[in-house]
Amino acid sequence: MRTSLSERMIEYANKHTLPDNDKMRVLAKDFDEKTKAFFGEKISVKLYLGSWARARRHWCDITGDSLL
Repeated sequence: MRTSLSERMIEYANKHTLPDNDKMRVLAKDFDEKTKAFFGEKISVKLYLGSWARARRHWCDITGDSLL
């Protein structure tokens, strides 16, 4: 399950030829996994939102997008 945030993160990583272990790719993958688990009712809201917050914060730090 891919989210719009993780899609943008992966597109950015591809455009900038970031390695597989780059934080952008790692956080995007983690958020996708947590999203799939959350909607499969296998993890808590806290874990899901924590993953989103880490991914969103990194995205905003790198791209300059507003956090809010």
